[in-house]
Amino acid sequence: MKRLFYFAVATAMVATTAVSCGKSTKGKMDGEWTINEWERIVPSISDNDTYTTKINATSYSESFTSGSTTTTVTGTVNQATWNIKKDGTWDKVVDFTYVSGSTTYKYTITSSGKWDFLKGVSKDYKNNERVVFNTLNSKSTRVTTVGGSSYTNSSSDTYKDGEVSTVYLITESKGKSLKLSADGSNDYSYTSGSTTNTSTTNTKETYSLQQ
Repeated sequence: MKRLFYFAVATAMVATTAVSCGKSTKGKMDGEWTINEWERIVPSISDNDTYTTKINATSYSESFTSGSTTTTVTGTVNQATWNIKKDGTWDKVVDFTYVSGSTTYKYTITSSGKWDFLKGVSKDYKNNERVVFNTLNSKSTRVTTVGGSSYTNSSSDTYKDGEVSTVYLITESKGKSLKLSADGSNDYSYTSGSTTNTSTTNTKETYSLQQ
């Protein structure tokens, strides 16, 4: 099964028009939020397969659907927090564990960057109804334990400001609750010799955060 582990990076996603928006402020966004619910649905680039990744409280799952067949991996969320700071910076930590046969996998995925509201009033949006998160750093660490022995693999990336970003629509911002959604497209291109192939995936993503 191909693995997504999307928490580290979000690429060129934008929020689309929604029926209900939630205007916010930097003070209301500020704080360390628990990722209570999260869902990301990504169609495959090369075919009609679909990847779905979810968090529901302490449960984690990844599903791969091809035709009428769905394969699912489930695990336990050890930590899922998103620290959004009033100074315009943010950092996210997602740590989860799952068991496959006699092997235990533990992933820790961290990312950080800058954020700000999108300004301007239009027929669809008002000020502070959309927020953009730019990813500047990301790191993924996997600890594999089998037969009493553990092995660690890790990777890290650094990005320029604006190179990797996601625009979210704020669907709710009140008290200790914050909800975000993005429904946009990711464009990919691959060049071989004089031929360039371009593909687009229409990705959907939602977050429900609690303090």
